[in-house]
Amino acid sequence: MTAVLIIEGINERHTILRETLENSGMRVMFASDAKKALSTIEASPPNLIVFDVPDHDPHLIGSELMAELRQHKDFEDIPAIIVAHRHNGQGFRGPESGADDTIYKPLDPHELITRIKAVLRKRSHRISSGHLELGGIEMYLDEHRIIIEGKEALLRPMEFRLLEFFMRNAEKVFSRRQLLDKVWGQSVFIEERTVDVHIRRLRNILDVHHKGELIQTVRGFGYRFSERV
Repeated sequence: MTAVLIIEGINERHTILRETLENSGMRVMFASDAKKALSTIEASPPNLIVFDVPDHDPHLIGSELMAELRQHKDFEDIPAIIVAHRHNGQGFRGPESGADDTIYKPLDPHELITRIKAVLRKRSHRISSGHLELGGIEMYLDEHRIIIEGKEALLRPMEFRLLEFFMRNAEKVFSRRQLLDKVWGQSVFIEERTVDVHIRRLRNILDVHHKGELIQTVRGFGYRFSERV
């Protein structure tokens, strides 16, 4: 059974959202803030997180909370969808939101379930045991091999790890400090500009195969791997 965690700032238990998910055979859980969400994720990891942005206070739930949760390892691999009214949701469509999709209210039950299934299907196809595939790039982790559009590419160990991390967390934006902590490790003390050096090396290799645009700079935020050009 697919488990969905709904994060909302007030305990309104959005009736349409909840009923639609439950009528589709999904198990629904709720949390009102980052602390409760992390506690729920740790106790019973969901397959999907839905950020229900309240109309009266759109900043209560959304990109800031998602950025806070993204600092935690338990949240990294869980796909996320933002549900918001159109005039509020526009602010959460940017790359800084880190969401896999944004759905506007009023909700259409059929569209909601279709979009949720699409996000879950895309995520499940992206990662399998020892193998990642996204954007025309295939990674064979056990063999330390990269195949791009049928041709093998050679990466140094750090660029390999960096690309693996990006592909596992596609569409999410990470700051230099976050990348240092998650790819290099929190116990390693090196300058943030080191990230730029390795990003440049990775892009140069991908450029040879016309894939350099997959590693995108998000001004004021950091970097992301995205198929959206």
